[in-house]
Amino acid sequence: MGERRREFETRIRELEEENRRLRAATFSSAGGATVRVPESFRPPFDSAQQTVAKYFREFHADPTQGTIEIGGERYVLMRAASLSYGFLNAVRKTYADRGDEEALHIGRTLLFDMAHVNGVNDARQFHRTMGVTNPIEKLSAGPVHFAYSGWAFVEILPGSSPTPDDDFFIQYNHPFSFESDSWLRAGKTADLPTCIMSAGYSSGWCEESFGFPLSAAEISCKARGDEHCTFVMAPPHRLREHVSRLMQDASKEERRKVIGSIPLLFERKETEQQLRDARDRAEAASEAKSLFLANMSHEIRTPLTGLLGMSELLLLDDLNEKQRHYVKTIHESGEVLLAILNDILDLSKIEAGMMPISVGVCSVREVLHDVEEVLQPKVDEKDIAFSTTIDEALPRHVSADPLRLRQIVFNLAGNAVKFTEKGTIEIRAQWSEPDELRVEVQDSGIGVDAARIDQLFEIFTQADASDTRRFSGSGLGLSICRRLIQLMGGKIGVKSSKGEGSTFWFTIPAEPVAGATTAAATPEGARPPSKFNAQILVVEDDRVARYVVEKMLVEHGCKVDTAIDGREAVAAAAAGTYDLVLMDCQMPMMDGYEATARIRRLEGTDRRTPVVAMTASVMPGQREKCRAAGMDDFLGKPLDLERLQSVLARWISHA
Repeated sequence: MGERRREFETRIRELEEENRRLRAATFSSAGGATVRVPESFRPPFDSAQQTVAKYFREFHADPTQGTIEIGGERYVLMRAASLSYGFLNAVRKTYADRGDEEALHIGRTLLFDMAHVNGVNDARQFHRTMGVTNPIEKLSAGPVHFAYSGWAFVEILPGSSPTPDDDFFIQYNHPFSFESDSWLRAGKTADLPTCIMSAGYSSGWCEESFGFPLSAAEISCKARGDEHCTFVMAPPHRLREHVSRLMQDASKEERRKVIGSIPLLFERKETEQQLRDARDRAEAASEAKSLFLANMSHEIRTPLTGLLGMSELLLLDDLNEKQRHYVKTIHESGEVLLAILNDILDLSKIEAGMMPISVGVCSVREVLHDVEEVLQPKVDEKDIAFSTTIDEALPRHVSADPLRLRQIVFNLAGNAVKFTEKGTIEIRAQWSEPDELRVEVQDSGIGVDAARIDQLFEIFTQADASDTRRFSGSGLGLSICRRLIQLMGGKIGVKSSKGEGSTFWFTIPAEPVAGATTAAATPEGARPPSKFNAQILVVEDDRVARYVVEKMLVEHGCKVDTAIDGREAVAAAAAGTYDLVLMDCQMPMMDGYEATARIRRLEGTDRRTPVVAMTASVMPGQREKCRAAGMDDFLGKPLDLERLQSVLARWISHA
């Protein structure tokens, strides 16, 4: 038994030795060194040869678990072609719609960035595992590791200077690069160098070794028909300089192609960051513009309350014809200024994607009737026949946004009245399948030169500079119409000839709505049947606006107290009882939102005084903000008698 046991132990030792020999043979080199370097570089690379060989002798493969491990680290075995020739061809097909050049650029950038990151991570792991700390020793292990892991044999060329500073420079060959080899084995040639991952991985390893950014580029490639696969490695900002110097003998076209193909380190990441920065700047600029417009709206609308309000009050007095003409001119000028301001704000909301389109039940007949009724006084001042024609096939009610439809038709018809001195204006509404509304506005006015028609729907554009001076206007109306129609899923166009009139048309999708009714609109000019016997608190910091609102309320038989800011408003509400509070929103000391919230807390659940917001802000979300503060209604500035009457009638009983 003792003899047999000794034989078994001897055999076990032989098998263990054979196992060690086989493992070592797995990564044995056929001809000595795995890297060729100038003689002055040899000592650290010879040392690296021993260190890396020791690391790769710890090889273990277990197909039953799908694992390949070296030195306790798991590796993945892949076909070389799948990471070069096959990959780039697949990217070409995937991004075929971008063109071959851009598709290849995408593929090359992906490969370079991925390999660069892998080079950094592999170097970090290897240095830690093998206890390598000196930068030049860390770098020296890279080419040896590169060869052992199947990338390529490395030959570092004379003239290289791997110094830990801005002058770092290495020129090297890969005589057996896996990437160029995959093209050659496929029987293919390439227009540009193909060893992209090799450049990325090696520069990543060296970057981790020295601790500062490095990049690499291939300047000649066997897959392109060159004698060698030759690379240059340097700090990214100096790489093109070195490539240009080394390619002086190449043709201008060859230099251009190679330099143009140099991967920019993490180009996509930088581009994405630039896009994020640009987006952030755009959002900040948009927010600043919205804030500016909101402030300008407030600052302009508040004095307009004085201008329009006082002129409207004057028109109620017993004026002679000359005085009435003067006051009416002032009032109309104020309305023009208000229309321009509204156009600017509408355009801003559209550009910010905050213009609401509320599709509901719409009576096209009522919309056209409203537009005709509002424009009729201006039509009566000219020698114009104004008519509306409605297709009998048009459903009584359709699904559309009545507010925006009215705005579009009013703008087009208003332009027709503006640019027509005599003749005819006709609005036509037609219905066509499948579920499309077409509206045309035809006039016999000045018309548009055919060469300028395409510019009509651009911002701040009119057909002729002289027309701008003659007819005035913001130049925004048609642009707003086009954008509103686009938001509604429609189209807009024009047919016109200079001196022969114009026909503006638009189409929008609009499905028939059966059995629907629309709310009856109260005529804008309607006055309440009697005066209001009410006690009202007006909270307004602007002296003129406060005076105008007070006088308008007195015209309706109201008794008025005033407050100049939110603190006075809260004190007045605590001391007295009011039928209604008209509350400005933007005030010093305490704004209208805070004042309303405090008034609600003072009232508790026993009573609720109606609070109506008076605000010059018409930006999206303003109504919601007012309601959230506890306000009951909303009255935009500049105020006029008709809208004020409507609010009084809604919240106060007639006397």
